[in-house]
Amino acid sequence: MRKLFLIFDIETTKYLGTPSRIDSALNILQRLPGKYEPTRCKGPDFSTAMFRWQNRETFLWMIPGGSPFQGSARIYKTRSIFEFGITWAKGTRDWFADHPAMRFNSLGLQFRDGEAIVRSPDLLDPLVDIWLELCALVEATHGYVYLDSCTGYEPRGEGYCLPRLHWLTFFGREYVELLHLRQKHHIDGADVRGAGSGVMLRIQDNPARLVKPSPVEWAIIEQLERRAFWGHEADDWRAPTKSYLQPEFDWTEILTDKTAWRGDVAVSLK
Repeated sequence: MRKLFLIFDIETTKYLGTPSRIDSALNILQRLPGKYEPTRCKGPDFSTAMFRWQNRETFLWMIPGGSPFQGSARIYKTRSIFEFGITWAKGTRDWFADHPAMRFNSLGLQFRDGEAIVRSPDLLDPLVDIWLELCALVEATHGYVYLDSCTGYEPRGEGYCLPRLHWLTFFGREYVELLHLRQKHHIDGADVRGAGSGVMLRIQDNPARLVKPSPVEWAIIEQLERRAFWGHEADDWRAPTKSYLQPEFDWTEILTDKTAWRGDVAVSLK
């Protein structure tokens, strides 16, 4: 049986190729237990270096590095014990129309001992608090916490709607308004509580049983709004033809009119 990792995802329309914003995220992450303290970092050019909380400048210089339009970086502890990843992107409306999943910049935390963590509130609760603080820092549109075997989960529908309802789901202000979550005081099968300007929903089930979509998940989605989630009808995730719901987001930080060079190809960002 494959080991299940605990994943914390955060999506935002804010541009994350900004060292000062990531430095603030690292300040929050410093509260992690010592066993997860990262020791290495990797930049968008795949270069690696040693990492220490007290000497993070090398990592921050990697962001955005020579990749202001699209890139990623991460800090990690070897043997997949812990990882914190960042992806960022800027582009034109036309480019994002062709690459809808790239409309969101993202942060992600990954812990190898996922099943042990979710069985212990003393281990889990501080990590959820860190996740929610990061959601607030980057004004997250949505985020997830779930167990996964890391075999290639694809968030299909991202850019058109919400891919799934995971064990824990954070809904940012725009989704709170779209789904009228402040007015939904009771949802069968789920606990709902405020989290700053957003709302966190927890499915009342063992997260190990929620790795794949389940009837429990879909029963809750039906109480929210099925068109806001992927999978309510058979559709092609590469070129959807069905109707979906997504809030009106502020894309100001990630829209640009400049040209980026990728390899030997000039991409017009108009």
